[in-house]
Amino acid sequence: MTDEQKAARVQAARKRRHEAREAQNQENNSSHATSTTSTSTESDPAATTISKKRRSEMTEEEKEEIRQFDRDRYARMTPEQKKARAESTRRRRSDPEATENNTTQRLAISSRDRIARDNNIKPIECYLGKMDNECQHCNALHFNGEKNWSNIRSYNSALAFASLSYTRPKGKDIQGPGPKTFVFHGQLYHLTSTVATSNASTPPVYSQLYFVDPEFATDERLKNSHNNKCKRTIMESLDALLRQINPYAQAFKMMKE
Repeated sequence: MTDEQKAARVQAARKRRHEAREAQNQENNSSHATSTTSTSTESDPAATTISKKRRSEMTEEEKEEIRQFDRDRYARMTPEQKKARAESTRRRRSDPEATENNTTQRLAISSRDRIARDNNIKPIECYLGKMDNECQHCNALHFNGEKNWSNIRSYNSALAFASLSYTRPKGKDIQGPGPKTFVFHGQLYHLTSTVATSNASTPPVYSQLYFVDPEFATDERLKNSHNNKCKRTIMESLDALLRQINPYAQAFKMMKE
């Protein structure tokens, strides 16, 4: 069903409900007819003319005139008429079809929903492969794409801006299987390198690699024996990302220029 068909269906449903309410009001008015209530059933010609307009086309004065007309008409109603009107409103709101029509109307006129349902807009999908790689230790299933996390420590160390220094206490090494741990005593230091190497024969390290050309920096990182399992494409992508978003890498670039 197109948006125009949905809107037409909603308009038809609203018209039927409006006619039913008018018939109910006329029936209530006839059963409780008095000189006062007979006056309340008379419609204001000006308000009738205004009500034929779309609300979006009305001025603020016309909207206020209709609101005032509704308030006056409600004030002239008898308690029985007000009770019947409230009961009709409750039935209308509890009607599933009416609720569906209201929802359809919102979907038909909401520009955001129309955009969300546009088949021409294709989201960017990320596919990690099938979740069929079983862990040999706990039998958990993993995606094939999760293997990209291998050698993550080598990448972290290769792209670091500083080295770590600490005082190593004697006889405090933790032996046994499991993740490698270390114990330090006193203060923990992050040592940054100088802007440039002291001589041309010494290769640049740590923050010095952000002063040189990205391709040369990648070559120097991959020359390190600890990074022999790292992929060049991944190293280049990470280096480019850091140079783009890392404030320290951007500061080094400005200092170089």
